[in-house]
Amino acid sequence: MERMHFLEKRVHKKMDDYHEYSFTNIQDAGLRTFFDLSQEFESIEDLYRICVIIIKAFFNLDSMLYVGLNGDSMKLVCTYENGLITTPDKILIPPIMVTSEAKESKGSYFIPVIGNKALVERLPATCCGEILGILQLKDSAGLSEKEKFFFQKFANRIGYALHNKVLMWKNINHLNFIRSLVKDIEHNIITPNIAFKLYIKRLRSTMKQCREIEKELGSILTATNMNDHQKLSQISTVYDKIKDSAEALEEQVKNIRKHYKNTSLFLETLLRRAHFEKGHYVLNRRSCNMKEDIILPQLEEYKAKIKDKHIEIRDEYTALDKEEPMQVDIGLLSQVYANLFSNAVKYTKEIKEDGQKFKYIAYGREVLKDYFFDGIHGIKYYVFSAGPHILKEERSNVFMEGYRGANVEKIPGTGQGLYFIKEIIRLHGGFVGYETVPGGNKFYFILPKSDEYIPIPSDDTPDVPA
Repeated sequence: MERMHFLEKRVHKKMDDYHEYSFTNIQDAGLRTFFDLSQEFESIEDLYRICVIIIKAFFNLDSMLYVGLNGDSMKLVCTYENGLITTPDKILIPPIMVTSEAKESKGSYFIPVIGNKALVERLPATCCGEILGILQLKDSAGLSEKEKFFFQKFANRIGYALHNKVLMWKNINHLNFIRSLVKDIEHNIITPNIAFKLYIKRLRSTMKQCREIEKELGSILTATNMNDHQKLSQISTVYDKIKDSAEALEEQVKNIRKHYKNTSLFLETLLRRAHFEKGHYVLNRRSCNMKEDIILPQLEEYKAKIKDKHIEIRDEYTALDKEEPMQVDIGLLSQVYANLFSNAVKYTKEIKEDGQKFKYIAYGREVLKDYFFDGIHGIKYYVFSAGPHILKEERSNVFMEGYRGANVEKIPGTGQGLYFIKEIIRLHGGFVGYETVPGGNKFYFILPKSDEYIPIPSDDTPDVPA
């Protein structure tokens, strides 16, 4: 009951407050309209638009809305004249604008848009504490103090609505990421982990052979119907079997240790605490040699399957091209190559080249001069697989989540691999793509060769060249 009494007191206090405010009918209508529409439309972008439209429709004032950019500056997101602003250069720099009090400057009235103080810690790091944005009323010289007070209250309503929208979409994005992460774990960890079952089966088979050899040796040593020469001859034969079994056991243990190391890398990468806290993949960049530290270890994982399918491997790294270290997330980039090699093994087909039949996979890199910017080169990494080209109408969809083309036939898969690659490369500031080349298909990604220039392309960046 104490809580009921407390809330009842707050209700009566608000009744008194609004009586004291004595807002005009049009002001009340503006607040009610804002409240209704902010609940009706879900997107944050529509909330931006509603704010400036209501101010224009009810009060005939042009306004501009800014929101937090990086903790200490504001980005212009919407005006009545131009609508939603998507260009990144419209930035309002503090200390003039980010303030906890309303201020007049150069004919405009700047009002802080403040969120729910009790829930500030749940906001993204891009927000300036409890200040979510700034509302600018243009040509505000004729506003009375009472009208300014109303717009401060209106800005407060914007703050609470914006706060709720930010938290809602943060939670939605967080849940979507968790669902995507579960798919990535299934695709990159659980499915490849079945290899342990095969290794253990082979290990048990070899151990069974060792037991049989042990019994064979015991029967020879205890035999009474053989002379020493016969025993030595059979012991020599058993020795050869023991040697072969020991080598087989060493090979199985080597494979298990190698697969365990790779699986552990993937588990550590996908199950980082930071991913779950932030609601998206968080890169752990380290300097590495892409070929030695990432490509070759992943290729080694698939060598047995490549050999079983009689596929040739071609290294197309230019001999004179000295590879400089790259700052990347080794674990996530390793999974990118694991997906590329896995797909290459699945879909490589025999082709004719210069009158001869070939069946091969190739990997390499190219330097794309000034690809990102003047002086900022791109490094293009690719994996080629021989076989028929992907259908033209399907090429723009290959990096979509869950998409599988017509060429999959009965080949198992989830359609998650290429989408995972796209997301990881995007986080690294790069681009993914597919292109047809004589004899087969080339999947590639391009990373900036600079530790200082790390752009993050938007989701609508085209993946496949026209």
